Amino acid sequence: MWLCTATALTQQPASGAHGLSYVAAEQQHESIDGSANGVYKDNIPKRLEMLNLLSDGLLEKAGSGSTLANDFRIEARLYRELLRQLMLENRAVSPAKRVPETLFLEMVRMSALLHAAADCKTGKFITCPPDLMIQLKSQQTAVSEAFADVFPAQQRETP
Repeated sequence: MWLCTATALTQQPASGAHGLSYVAAEQQHESIDGSANGVYKDNIPKRLEMLNLLSDGLLEKAGSGSTLANDFRIEARLYRELLRQLMLENRAVSPAKRVPETLFLEMVRMSALLHAAADCKTGKFITCPPDLMIQLKSQQTAVSEAFADVFPAQQRETP
């Protein structure tokens, strides 16, 4: 979409909070490069962290009341598909190196709530009821805690 300013045309950013489209595109790019080179196992913590940031940004968008419903639906669907891809790749890793299923279960629950939020629209904007926002915030906290339990900060910072 193009916005016209006084004398110049500028391209509107694809996403607002946290550069979600960029995060998701980078996530997908790493997945393709990593799996082709057999290195994706080492990127799983970073990719899960990026998904955690994506869900956090979607939570903010769900509560803003000014997010376009179509954009939100696309990003919620993207979250689900990237999570699905990571879960399948995790199954291909030897059992000793797999990410625990508890983290994935929390992320699947978050995905379900994001899809419920995608159905809450008034006109062309997402407007979530307060009870769903409480559930979303609680689940995002659970995802972040599960992530921190599985991948301590010092382990994630390793190059």
